[in-house]
Amino acid sequence: MNDDDIAAQVLAFLVVGLDTTSTLLSFASHQLAVHPEIQSQLQEEIDETLREHGGKFTYEALNSMKYLGMVMSGETACIFLQQT
Repeated sequence: MNDDDIAAQVLAFLVVGLDTTSTLLSFASHQLAVHPEIQSQLQEEIDETLREHGGKFTYEALNSMKYLGMVMSGETACIFLQQT
């Protein structure tokens, strides 16, 4: 999957995806913009993971990103669920 494919999938989730998925992705994007220190740490993890997996974005690579998991299922989900 190349960068264009990933961008297309994200756009599909945001525009025509499931309501909860698109709302969570939108809220997570907003929170990352508001908290640049978290965004930087997450970007470092993504860059390192891609280096370790030869630049390939695979299920195994995604599954190995622990900080990404914490960001998406931890704080973002908790804050989002409290506001709904």
